Amino acid sequence: MDRVEWIARYQQGLNPGSVRSCPAVSEGLSVKDAYALLSALPGDHNALLGFKGALTNAASQASFGLQTPALGLLLASMELGEVIIDSSWFGRGAIETEIGFTLRESLTCSPNDEDLPRLIAECFLMVELIDTNFESAPTAADLVMNNSAAKHYLKGPQIPLSAVKSASLQFLKDDEPLLNEPEEDRLSPHMETLHWMIDQALSLGFSLTADHVWMTGAMGPIHPMKPGRYQYTLGGESSLTFSVA
Repeated sequence: MDRVEWIARYQQGLNPGSVRSCPAVSEGLSVKDAYALLSALPGDHNALLGFKGALTNAASQASFGLQTPALGLLLASMELGEVIIDSSWFGRGAIETEIGFTLRESLTCSPNDEDLPRLIAECFLMVELIDTNFESAPTAADLVMNNSAAKHYLKGPQIPLSAVKSASLQFLKDDEPLLNEPEEDRLSPHMETLHWMIDQALSLGFSLTADHVWMTGAMGPIHPMKPGRYQYTLGGESSLTFSVA
């Protein structure tokens, strides 16, 4: 399919109420070509609100023949304000518990490692709702051009960076634990991912502003989307609660 047809199909799949299908690409499309398609998605009809990281561990990268994470986009049509999610919007839905950041200033060059924590303006809980409804087994290019299967996301309450530095993680479904992990440093790996994401976004020609949200990858495993009430808590701080119907 051509670029215009692919973009139309992709945008349609982001609409609430539309079941997402991740269109396959023609044989031989490179990851560089896939990023060019992805970069064409934002516009007046669907503003760029930020960026997301995917494949943030070596094992997931290797499964796609990559040696780096993948960069995705947070578009206006992906943000959900409601806390009741309709599972019929998804062909093969899943849930990822994440954190997000905003920065204190716009960036035009890569920050120093030691400067990056100082640049953090806010840190907050996030949940990504993905749909791995690919038409065929995805290549790395398929994953990139389809925004790493992202469909929607929820942005939750702010939490202090100190709470992430040494944080327990709890994810409940109907008050039963899906995940209950003890305290550990959860901030350092996400700082590394954030730095890579900034560098990758700059290399793709994006203008990085202080209001962009940076969602830096999953904390813990991916969970299949099933009806129920979910509660995500990190470091004993405020929780992000939502329901799937």
